[in-house]
Amino acid sequence: MTRKRPPPLPSIRSITVLGATLSLILILGACDPISIDGDPGDENTTVAELIETIESAWDQNSIESYTPLFTDEFTFYFDPTDGSTPNSWSLEDELTAAGGLFNTFTDEDVQLELIPPDDFTEPDDEATELHLDQVAYFLVVDDGEDLWRALGTADFDLVRRGERWLIDIWYDHGETALAGIHETSWGHIKYHLGLLR
Repeated sequence: MTRKRPPPLPSIRSITVLGATLSLILILGACDPISIDGDPGDENTTVAELIETIESAWDQNSIESYTPLFTDEFTFYFDPTDGSTPNSWSLEDELTAAGGLFNTFTDEDVQLELIPPDDFTEPDDEATELHLDQVAYFLVVDDGEDLWRALGTADFDLVRRGERWLIDIWYDHGETALAGIHETSWGHIKYHLGLLR
């Protein structure tokens, strides 16, 4: 797969998606985390399972579930409008930040909701690569003093290795135009609460 620079920021999601996200704010506390049974290394044979495992790993603060989700060449691109983070980082930084955040906070302090795009369909069995745009996210982290909230979208370049789908490149887009609904982006939270704290 040819590695590329981050695409331009996507436009603000439609009012329907915004309404769904706002509804998530109201029901987050009542939602049970998505659970996938068995060893996460044996799962993620579909893209839907991969997305569910990301959500589950964050909701359960499980670095063990999170670590197998990436290629060795993984790159995370931060929201380019966030001047307080680097442009990108590698798998080592991603796992260090996530592990630091998971070790600092309880699973009650961290809640994540992911919403794939409405038109998403699983790729065919022969596909080995997929660019998945506009996975909406809403992340809340309570650090005991402040409530960190992130609303935006994630774009993923995925590759199939054997039977499993893995994340090769992740582009973060915080929807900074929605002031008052969120405070930051997912990458900002990972960087400031996971790596720097």
